This record gives sequence, C-alpha cells and structure tokens, in this order.
Amino acid sequence: MRSLFTKILLWMLLTVAVSNTLSFYIGTTLQRSSQPQFSGRGLTFELREAREAWEAEGRDGLERMLARIKDAINAEVALTDSTGRDL
Repeated sequence: MRSLFTKILLWMLLTVAVSNTLSFYIGTTLQRSSQPQFSGRGLTFELREAREAWEAEGRDGLERMLARIKDAINAEVALTDSTGRDL
C-alpha cells in the first residue's frame, strides 16, 4: 500500500461500498414504513364493516366495501373464509 494510486483506489471502493449499503438500508426502511400497518383494532373494525356489508347487501355490498378499502390504502385486498375460499 505504498502507492498513492492504491490508497486512492481502496478509499474509493470503501466509499462506494458504504454508500451502497446505506442507500439500500434507507430505501428498504422507507419502503417498509410506507406500507400500511394494520393494528388489531383497525382490522376488527374492517371485519365488522365487511360482515355488515355482506349481511345487508350480499356479495355486491362486500365488493363495494373492499373497493373502498382498496382505494383508501392503494393496495390489493381480499377477504377469505377460514378455508381460504374467496368471499
């Protein structure tokens, strides 16, 4: 490591490695924080609302309610029974 070129090259490679690592970490952290988080209370409310829509209007009411949730959180939503069958 006596050459100035070698020292500059190693520092540059170290800088690139640290920058890439930090960019990856920050990017995944921001992506995770932007995804909706469902708490038990909110999920219970949504299930209650889905049940009421199903009982009042059947499949059409449930589809409208799921469409509203999809628009609100900008994500795909699905409601299944205990066997995994789509309602």
